Amino acid sequence: MEWINIANRRRGILLSLILLFGISCQQHKTHNPYALYYVDERSTVMDSRMFLDRVSLEYFRDSIVIQKIFPGSDSSYFEVHLIKQGDNFYERRSRGNDFGDLFGTDYILTLSLKDATFIYKSAREFPSTPSDFSYADCNYKIRRDGDGYVSIKQSMVNTTFTEQFYYDERFHINKYIITFQDNKLVYEITSK
Repeated sequence: MEWINIANRRRGILLSLILLFGISCQQHKTHNPYALYYVDERSTVMDSRMFLDRVSLEYFRDSIVIQKIFPGSDSSYFEVHLIKQGDNFYERRSRGNDFGDLFGTDYILTLSLKDATFIYKSAREFPSTPSDFSYADCNYKIRRDGDGYVSIKQSMVNTTFTEQFYYDERFHINKYIITFQDNKLVYEITSK
């Protein structure tokens, strides 16, 4: 009879350990995923290469995943990972050269509640296409904007290219704007 109690205890302990391991391995979402949609009446599109269908955002306890989704396919997108360190979010970007050699990982300040201005220099040379400007050498400006904050990334390859994230004190992104030459594309939370 005693061996049955020992076996039950062992099963209970094993089950508890498996459950704790499963819970600790999951990333806990802090917000439901949502998307920012293109706002036609506030945008000007002269170059269709700039157009995104939507910007999808998924929040976790210590990270934000941003997907810049192209029209026509949910499987065609750029994905950006923002990692929380302290009270800021940093873009995690692999550092490498044009030959495919990886040198490590850069963490680039992207969302903050404090003003910041700095230049990020990439180790790679990028072609002059709008989709690459965001990953090349950029000038970053983060500042308070009314009741919220704005993070502006301006390409140093083509200074007419900017990406702007508007967010609140909880880092909840509510607007995304891309500009390039005569193009201005605005993405916001809409009733879609």
